[in-house]
Amino acid sequence: MKLIPNLKNKITENNVTIAGLKAGLDAKKAQIEATPTSNPNYNVYVNEHNALIPEYNNLVETNRFNVTTYNGGVQAFNACIGAAGSTSATTH
Repeated sequence: MKLIPNLKNKITENNVTIAGLKAGLDAKKAQIEATPTSNPNYNVYVNEHNALIPEYNNLVETNRFNVTTYNGGVQAFNACIGAAGSTSATTH
């Protein structure tokens, strides 16, 4: 079942990207909070922050779907292994 390791790798890659985006969002939020609204750059910082949000949200949603798919594959695999292990030969 090759899909599971590939999907697991993709989930891991996405988690790294999500963490980087979150750090960027947090840094931009801190910059916004430290900038007076009268500063000419204030709206630039807000727009930069807001531009990152859809990418972050889309990747989080994609990863949720991937995790659900991955878990379903693991459960199916485990059920298959469990079924194979529970069959035993009988003699008459």
